[in-house]
Amino acid sequence: MRVLGLLFIISILVSMALLMIILSQQQLLTTVYKESVTLPKEFERLGNEQSQLGIAKALLEKLLTQGGKVAEDLKAEVAKTGPDMEKRKTEVDACEARKKTEADELAAKEKELTEAEATLKAESDAWNPEITNLKAQVIGYRPICDYVKDEEKAKTSCGIKA
Repeated sequence: MRVLGLLFIISILVSMALLMIILSQQQLLTTVYKESVTLPKEFERLGNEQSQLGIAKALLEKLLTQGGKVAEDLKAEVAKTGPDMEKRKTEVDACEARKKTEADELAAKEKELTEAEATLKAESDAWNPEITNLKAQVIGYRPICDYVKDEEKAKTSCGIKA
């Protein structure tokens, strides 16, 4: 009987161990199933990323080759225009020197003009009182008009009303 009891306990322990193994297997299968569902989506996402990276890499390589070609073209253009730039620089320097001398001449002419205007203004100011005096004499009464004949033109020039 002891042997039977012992066999009974061992069979219960073995049954419990098998039950634990079955449960852990089922849990493992559930985990594997969940991963098997998400793996194709992840695989597709990674495939899309890889294709986009490939496209980006191709575009970058294309841009790099175009940039290299443009850089070479620019280097050739710079080498070609270098002497022309030096020639233009000497022309600009000569033009600036000519501009400076002409500006100096213009300043001298403007100074002469200012001095001439000042001289003319001084002379004009000197003559203005004389002109005003003469106008007053022409417009005003003159003693000679007392001796004018009775002609229409003479009376008009003297300011006498007929």
